[in-house]
Amino acid sequence: MNPTRNRYRAAVLPRWAAVRASDLLDSLARARKTLNELLRGRFAALRGARFLADLLDRLRALLDTRFLLLPARGFLQRFPRYWGLLVPLVVLSGCVDNPTRGGNEGIAPPVSQQPATTEAERQAKAHTELGTAYLAAGRFAVALEEARIALAADGRYAPAYNLLALVHMELRERNLAEENFRKALALAPNDPEINNNYGWFLCQNGRERESFAHFQRAARNPLYPSPARALANEGVCRVRVKDDAGAEEVLARASLLDPTTPVPLFWLADIRYRQGRYNDARRLLAEVHRLIEPNAESAWLALRIERKAGDREAEMRWLREMRRRFQDSAEYQKLQQGQYE
Repeated sequence: MNPTRNRYRAAVLPRWAAVRASDLLDSLARARKTLNELLRGRFAALRGARFLADLLDRLRALLDTRFLLLPARGFLQRFPRYWGLLVPLVVLSGCVDNPTRGGNEGIAPPVSQQPATTEAERQAKAHTELGTAYLAAGRFAVALEEARIALAADGRYAPAYNLLALVHMELRERNLAEENFRKALALAPNDPEINNNYGWFLCQNGRERESFAHFQRAARNPLYPSPARALANEGVCRVRVKDDAGAEEVLARASLLDPTTPVPLFWLADIRYRQGRYNDARRLLAEVHRLIEPNAESAWLALRIERKAGDREAEMRWLREMRRRFQDSAEYQKLQQGQYE
């Protein structure tokens, strides 16, 4: 399998997740407006501003209104580097009314969504947004440089530390990622986006139980626009430590909050399958496939459900689907080896 695509299992969401195109279009439009202001104003010479503008235009073209969802199987196979930072890019480019900077003063929206109030903060915000775009494009060295320039302008700008952490996370430099996540949280301990990202970092590094509190802190924030994302991430991490009861609870809440994402539905189907409740598992997975096209993971689960349920014809259909579309996947290798469990 492509190692780059494999690494994006560790990105903010699982690799096959979907996101509403309308939300991305709105956020990208706001980001474009911010960039236009930068390009017209005193930061016209800010290195990389035009690069980010072009990148946002390309992303916007990808998010043509034909697509109600972005099934990551198709999107990531074509643009595997974009998903890892696509969600932070949207968050960093947003804006809200009447915010309170940082997390030390109680509930507040993500710092990255708060308007800059000083010249130093405006420079830090601009360079952090640029660095996020470079990270999304896989230009890690430039992303690191932009984060450092941001911190030189404002050493207390938490999203810049968050960006550094995400770059080091992608580079598998765990100690540096941990250090910068902690710096970001020291400045904005209640920031939901930073808590969600740090929770996913912990989960990806064998510290699943430590991650739960960070996902919960993110989801509890009423000003966080994506609580379902944090709950879904917590559910995935609870599955990893075999806490199916806890996983069911948070995944069900995530699905209620955002019925358009397949992430919680997929993992609920996985839990039902392991519980021997094959009809329920089949129903949930059918809902997943209503939202996104089958990918290697969901097709493999569908095949195993039908095998256990004794529907030989349906099992053969999924076998042909995997053979036709997913021969390079780890799931197909398991099929070849007869490793059904």
